[in-house]
Amino acid sequence: MDFSGLRMNKWPRWRDKKWYHCGARVIDKRMMQNDRMRSRLRATIVIAVITIGLQVIVTAAPLTVVENGEARATIVVAQDDSRAPSAAQALQKYIEKMSGATLDIIEEGAEPSQKIRIYVGHTQRAAEKGIDIPSGHDPSVRDDAFNEEGYILKTKGNDFFIGGNSDGPYLGVQYGAYALLKELGCRFYFPGDWGEVIPDQKTIVIPKMDITARPDFPMRRIGLNPGWVPVSREEEQDYAEWCTKVGLDIKEGKYPNVGDGFLGILLPPTDNFDAHPEWYAMDKKGKRHIELGGGTDPHNIGRHTMLCLSNPEVYDQILKNLKTAFAEKHYESGNNVHVISRNGLGISPPDGSPYCYCEDCDAASQKFVYDPYVYGPQMSEEYFDIAVRLADEFSDKYVATMAYSLRELPPQGVKLRKNMTVLYAPISACAVHNVTHKNCWRRQEFLTIMSQYLRQTPHVYLYDYNPNYLTGLFVPEPQTANKIANVPVYKKIGMKGYSAEGRKAFMQTWTSYYMLGKLLWDADADAEAIKQDIYMTFFGPDAGPYIQAWWDAVEAELHAATIHMHEDFLLNGVYTEAFTERIQSYIEAALKTDTTPAQRERVEAVALIAENLRGYAAMEAAAMHLDYEEAARQGQRMVEAQAKLHEIYSFFIEEQWPGRDKPPAFAPRARRDEYKRLFSMCNGEKGTKVADLPLEMGFIRDEFNEGVIGEWYAPDFDDSDWGTRNTHLTWEAQEEQISDRGHHYDGIGWYRGTFTVPKKFEGKPVWFHSGGGLNEVWVWINGEYVHHEPHKVWWWWNHKFDTDITDAVRPGEVNTIAIRVWNKAELGGLIHRGFFWSPTDEMISTMAAEQE
Repeated sequence: MDFSGLRMNKWPRWRDKKWYHCGARVIDKRMMQNDRMRSRLRATIVIAVITIGLQVIVTAAPLTVVENGEARATIVVAQDDSRAPSAAQALQKYIEKMSGATLDIIEEGAEPSQKIRIYVGHTQRAAEKGIDIPSGHDPSVRDDAFNEEGYILKTKGNDFFIGGNSDGPYLGVQYGAYALLKELGCRFYFPGDWGEVIPDQKTIVIPKMDITARPDFPMRRIGLNPGWVPVSREEEQDYAEWCTKVGLDIKEGKYPNVGDGFLGILLPPTDNFDAHPEWYAMDKKGKRHIELGGGTDPHNIGRHTMLCLSNPEVYDQILKNLKTAFAEKHYESGNNVHVISRNGLGISPPDGSPYCYCEDCDAASQKFVYDPYVYGPQMSEEYFDIAVRLADEFSDKYVATMAYSLRELPPQGVKLRKNMTVLYAPISACAVHNVTHKNCWRRQEFLTIMSQYLRQTPHVYLYDYNPNYLTGLFVPEPQTANKIANVPVYKKIGMKGYSAEGRKAFMQTWTSYYMLGKLLWDADADAEAIKQDIYMTFFGPDAGPYIQAWWDAVEAELHAATIHMHEDFLLNGVYTEAFTERIQSYIEAALKTDTTPAQRERVEAVALIAENLRGYAAMEAAAMHLDYEEAARQGQRMVEAQAKLHEIYSFFIEEQWPGRDKPPAFAPRARRDEYKRLFSMCNGEKGTKVADLPLEMGFIRDEFNEGVIGEWYAPDFDDSDWGTRNTHLTWEAQEEQISDRGHHYDGIGWYRGTFTVPKKFEGKPVWFHSGGGLNEVWVWINGEYVHHEPHKVWWWWNHKFDTDITDAVRPGEVNTIAIRVWNKAELGGLIHRGFFWSPTDEMISTMAAEQE
């Protein structure tokens, strides 16, 4: 029994004197040993509880809307509230699920069949009772934009009112209906029926309420990106409905929409390129061009085409097109060629790192370079300059921009206007740590950048990535823990909210969407209480603590990691076999608890999520020891776990990739197949292994770029004073940080080691296979230079390479290998240990064809 409601008068004083105080009775602790006194105390507590309960019944005036499975209330819907009917239907649906009773829904003005009435929407009855319901939609430019949103839940006699702002993009009345259902015990942890917990209650009582709720953040959207993980039409509908249940937005509609490529759409290339190629970007080879973007659709071509921002005619023509679009109200006709809305416009270059390399753009560039963010010349100054000029021209409208890629950082010498919005998309931010982490410079700088934008305009919101591992194998992320830490900070600095890129990968993102929905309404909510509600309710009081302990352990391990990154192929030094096996005890304990059938299925699902993680750790361990047969087997283990998860609940992961001959390179099946391929290169099928690249090699930093001139690659070079490094893990995974902000070494490093080529390979081809290096690699064999692997962006998988070293090796002897690696993003070193092999003639032909 919970006695937390009892009043303990002056408890600290009585506790210190070993006294207990309950109401008017004072009891010496020593007297508790007496059975009779204990009985009297229990009776006193029971009477106190009953008395308190009676007071609630008398004063709270609860409304019994269902009694013993029979309806005792009627739902009355406002006549002129467009969103009230769907809110009423949701209420009716879940009350019926709870009790079996169907409450009638009538339109206001009709005669209700029950004395108790639940009014939904902006009803006349609410107005008569003087109930103030949030309303209105003012899309104009103002600092406190979109603060009209909200809902009320209120009892008045035998009437209960659910009202909310239904104007413009707002879904207040629907949020209110689901908030009431939550008060009645309904839970919606994940999309669809699988993620719901609906209590079985034959009698449903609504307690007295007087609640007005407004969200702390007006922007609260997480859209599912089907380009990464396919989503069916039915799943899209389930997800949209679920977003409303947990307080998230289901679509844009507040600030003007802005997205990749809106800049090119403002100056359609299909209409202008032939006559004015100089308006469009020049590539590094000196050619002006437009991007087809995988098709011939004019809108799509515009979204993939970059403009020449230094050409004054570009701005003039954009301005002319926009004035025409606003004058002709293209937003009313659905004409999105110019990407405008009633209250403004969006402007942003295409995705990736597009840039114009013409002489004028080069001269205009301020030459700011931020390699730890995105490689290439930055263009914040040029891009935001055009946006500022448009903001001045359309001062009564919003000009929506994106701080992303080559324009992530605030511009120098260009001051943003108060009518500009900034959708900040930190593509290179650390996914492991939160903004309060004192040893994560990436997250600290991310927060600083956001604060700098907020000093110039209040209309800043976050394009978050959830999951944050862009090319991952669907291993757990610390998103829930990070949201709990981040959201209160975002409220404090004045951020407007989220417009995030999500995926149908809940085995990876876990409860973070649900938690975010709660925190964006109330950033100061008790997050630990929300977590306990999830685990105790969804998994049951016996299994819940173990499931929570497993997830908490995963998040704590990531929080403690010293590496800063957002790709799980770099987590092989964190998600180790030792760690995953250690926390498996929580899963085993949960599986042994007493649960309902539904709770059991949920526990088994988490067990499969743990199985997937164990497969990942075992796969990486096998690959580190060049046991590719075992690595492929563990990859298959992951594939099978994910297939079972999809069968249990499709929102965990999508196993099928419609329209693709093979899965994406980062998918588990692709990783499994890659290890099968590597095994075939070693077992005689496509090649034979010659030797292993040493797991531990000599290593030294080349801080002053002396190695090439100093011939550190020479066979007889004295490397006795060098240290060692693991060739499967990045430097960051095995080195100490070099600053109290968590910085790591950024520069050149050298590896040296030896390998023996058996005499039997004399006259046969010998190749070196490398799992790759971050971010650029040079290789010497026996002092002879044999290969250069060009710079590649660190967060992609495409780092592996094979190179022919036949002419440099000496069969029957010990050979030396020197590898120079250049890292310019504080994330570097060799990754995925390599080996030496002798390919078949057929394989050599295949590799040659692939290179062509």
